[in-house]
Amino acid sequence: MACRSGNGYQPPTGAVSSGEVTVSVGQPLVPARSVSFTHGLAADDPARLRKGKRFFYDLHDHTLDPTLVALRQLDSGMTPKEMVEQEFKMVYPPSTVLAVNMVLNTEALLPLVNEYNKVSE
Repeated sequence: MACRSGNGYQPPTGAVSSGEVTVSVGQPLVPARSVSFTHGLAADDPARLRKGKRFFYDLHDHTLDPTLVALRQLDSGMTPKEMVEQEFKMVYPPSTVLAVNMVLNTEALLPLVNEYNKVSE
């Protein structure tokens, strides 16, 4: 493979060997082996298709409903603040959740939001 630039330069050709690896200068690199992500099966082979359900639970099960789960947690005595903290600790590493502050009415913050939007434009 020749590589030419505007000044007529061509890279030198030859081989450099160091133990197990031989590299030909000026030649394209060719992988020693091909990698197969289909594990030897063609993409349209029926053996690759999923048999059965993708998930092993019923998607219509009411116990998976997040509203029902939240209501059960509240009925068990958990406060909304504890629920929010628990959810954050499930998403983020628990050591990164330092505090949970709940804001129930954001109407008083609206003027600050409007001012921020004006400044950021």
